[in-house]
Amino acid sequence: MTLAQAKQQLRVHIRLLKKQHDTQSLLLLSEAVMAKIENSECFKHAQVVLIYASLDDEVSTFRFIEKWHGEKTFLLPKVNDNRLSLHPYAGTSSLHRGSYGIAEPITDEFHDFEKIDLAIVPGMAFDTEGNRLGRGRGYYDRLFAGIGKNIYKIGVAFPFQIVEQIPVGPTDIKVDFVCY
Repeated sequence: MTLAQAKQQLRVHIRLLKKQHDTQSLLLLSEAVMAKIENSECFKHAQVVLIYASLDDEVSTFRFIEKWHGEKTFLLPKVNDNRLSLHPYAGTSSLHRGSYGIAEPITDEFHDFEKIDLAIVPGMAFDTEGNRLGRGRGYYDRLFAGIGKNIYKIGVAFPFQIVEQIPVGPTDIKVDFVCY
């Protein structure tokens, strides 16, 4: 089996596991995961946080962003061709449905990457070594390869998204910690 086939097989498996949970149970799990982030020292000290606008089957970030928006600067990714650009979150009125149905900001692009203190990253699956399986387009791997690997990265997932081993290739970028 090739690396691409192994990754795709794992994505299919995780999608099936996600379908076994209703929206309410995923929201409850999300609240527990985000509470752990909220109580972490790295979040408490962070001023500029890269985070994502969650899809329905991901750890929900919307309540978390709204809760902390006045105290932290949140950056949300936006799909531009084959890359992610980062944009400050300026409230729900500054969002529109973009690529893949993801809520994307319409604010100006952010370029001061050295100011990013923390990145909170989604994934289809993670292992305990910090390896991450995304949705297969490589957006986050290219983003972190381009803006520097020194940003502290926390992968967030539901407990059933943690697997023994993620198949990885040379361009896959690890997270520093997995919160589930």
